[in-house]
Amino acid sequence: MARVRINHLKVERVGNGLSKPLVQKVCRETKEMAQKWPRAGNPAYTYPPTGRLASEMFYRVRDRKSGPFGVVGNTAPYAEAVHNGTKGRWILARNHKVMKFRWKRFGGVLSYFPIVWHPPTKGSYFLTIPLRIVSARYGLKVRNTRPL
Repeated sequence: MARVRINHLKVERVGNGLSKPLVQKVCRETKEMAQKWPRAGNPAYTYPPTGRLASEMFYRVRDRKSGPFGVVGNTAPYAEAVHNGTKGRWILARNHKVMKFRWKRFGGVLSYFPIVWHPPTKGSYFLTIPLRIVSARYGLKVRNTRPL
């Protein structure tokens, strides 16, 4: 009878050593594509991440027991609202005051409102779309992302 003994720890080390550079490459390319995505020619992408949104993108790769784990994200406080979109909502003035706007439809004069309706916004998915494109390039599957 022939036996084969596999050292699981060594297999994991070798596998992680081979996959970590790939995870780093995918995360780096996703971040770079997300920063310049409108120039990549996608008409579905409506507005570019500029200024703070573009400058606060990051990626990091960490080792876990299950293998390397990569994260691409954005630290801007409004990044999630831009990426996923927002629901419509009423906005109330702070401290029981009013908000002022200069609206063309009111003749360009200053208008004061204690409450305004902010319409819903469509998400731009500036991280999800590049992640799917880069991952497909390397034959990787993407999960836990919103469907487009």
